[in-house]
Amino acid sequence: MLLSLPGKSEQSTETQIKWVKSGDKILKGEELQKKIKTFRDSLIIGQRELEDFDNTLGSELYDLMIRPFDDKLNQEKIKTLIFVQDGFLRSIPMTALYDAKTKEYLIQNMRSQQLPVLD
Repeated sequence: MLLSLPGKSEQSTETQIKWVKSGDKILKGEELQKKIKTFRDSLIIGQRELEDFDNTLGSELYDLMIRPFDDKLNQEKIKTLIFVQDGFLRSIPMTALYDAKTKEYLIQNMRSQQLPVLD
C-alpha cells in the first residue's frame, strides 16, 4: 500500500509504503485477492439482510490496508482519502471497510474519492 501526502512546500510530497501484513507475515497477493473476493461477494445486494451483515472481513481488510497509516493520517489531520485502485482492488468500495475500534465504516469518518488513474 502506498500513502502519498502533501509535503511542507507546495511542490513536495511525502510518501510511505507499507507491505500488507497479517501479523508479522507479509500477505501474498493471492491471499489478499481471496479475502477481497470474499468481501466483495458479501456485499452483493440481496445476498443477506442488512442487519445480518458480518463486518468481520471488512474489519480485517481495514486492519490490513488502512490501519498501518492511521498514525500518519491522524497526525496530519487528513479528512479525505483518494484511492487509486488497481487490479482486483477495484472490485470493492473502500468506504465499506469497517474500523472495529471506532465501530464505524470508513465512509462515516473520512471523505473519499476513487480515481481510475493518477497523473
